[in-house]
Amino acid sequence: MKILKSIFASMLLVSVCGFATTSCNDDDGYPNKVEFLSGEFVVSKSAMALAGTQPQTLTIKSPVRPSVSSDAAWIHVGEVERSVSSSIYTCVISCDENSAYDVRTGSLTVTAGSESKTVTVTQYGAETVEIVSISSEGGVLAPNGGTFTVNYAATGEVNIEAPQWLTIVGSRSLNECSVEFRYSANNGEAGRSGDIVISLVSDPAISQIVTVSQEKAEISTDMSSSAIELAAKMYAGVNIGNTMEPPSGEGTWGTPVVNQEYIRGLKSLGFNAVRVPCAWDSHVSDAATNTIDPAWLDRVSEVVGYIVAEDMYAIVNIHWDGGWLETSCVNGYDKAVDKKQRDYWTQIANKLNVYDEHLLFAGMNEPGQQDQGAVNSSSINAIKAYQQTFVDAVRATGGNNAKRCLIHQTPYTNIDKLAHIRMDFGGIMQSV
Repeated sequence: MKILKSIFASMLLVSVCGFATTSCNDDDGYPNKVEFLSGEFVVSKSAMALAGTQPQTLTIKSPVRPSVSSDAAWIHVGEVERSVSSSIYTCVISCDENSAYDVRTGSLTVTAGSESKTVTVTQYGAETVEIVSISSEGGVLAPNGGTFTVNYAATGEVNIEAPQWLTIVGSRSLNECSVEFRYSANNGEAGRSGDIVISLVSDPAISQIVTVSQEKAEISTDMSSSAIELAAKMYAGVNIGNTMEPPSGEGTWGTPVVNQEYIRGLKSLGFNAVRVPCAWDSHVSDAATNTIDPAWLDRVSEVVGYIVAEDMYAIVNIHWDGGWLETSCVNGYDKAVDKKQRDYWTQIANKLNVYDEHLLFAGMNEPGQQDQGAVNSSSINAIKAYQQTFVDAVRATGGNNAKRCLIHQTPYTNIDKLAHIRMDFGGIMQSV
């Protein structure tokens, strides 16, 4: 797979998919992963939830040996023992059997030198998960993205599942009874909502659901940069191949599906432009009308949203996809192929019109890629016709697309073939 050499070279990276397992029980060794500043006093929980008489371990980071005391006779505090390192201590907390099985609450006081912290202990009659609070009032999220935290109480290890548009933020804090989420701007056509499910590993039926919603973000209309200026801004680019372009579907060519953390990983490596090769012909829900499956349009928009949210540039194209477009160029112009080109780009452009100049379109991929020999006038004329159709279709959708930067390919994207073709699409681009 190739892209204009003057813009950037392709690379292959591996994505990390998001799924979180966390716990309010320190027995899984979680504190071993925590790094602390010297002299810091940290208690692993501000609240503990216990089921019946089942004990839990409280972990403390302290420059001196801490002490732990309880204000309730039914709460029993074990010996404070040094663990992991000279500054990490553990203490087992247990409760008497609560024959009435009514929920009851007490507290622990953890003291280290002149400092002290309070831990609320709640005893439940059975295993449970409880939502304590959510930092975003009513679960309503900011349209343009942000973060929020869910605080919960659980009597054992939990699984946390969330919609794909929410990313669980890894935390190095000892506080294991909260989870932070990050989310991007909602650049879709309407508001969206989803459920966060927190369930016990030991019994997934014991769970709590937090519903969050996000209204549509305001559309940016910044299309002020010229093609030359945009090319200068894209100083390092990467191609996420084998992801969105397999005709058999995303993730079927041995790569995971693209997620927000993957895109953030690309940015952390220094990239600021991402080419997104896309299949379209294999995602048609009605071949008679060349209608692209709306779910696929949503998915491509979601991936573009990941990129734009990081202030990176995205390039979306029509890729190989069985060769219906680019391979057919060797046979000359085909009216049916041209109609597909128009129909597909009209739908793609309408769907992605909400994105500003951070999104660019590429009309093809490697046009005439099987014709690796001499370039003939028949294939050249076909390429020019299909590229013109691409321009006309995109421009006709108006809005941001009236000024969107469009990329055109030379025969099989070989820069050495530039002399064989000159394109002039209404003054948009010359000799590409």
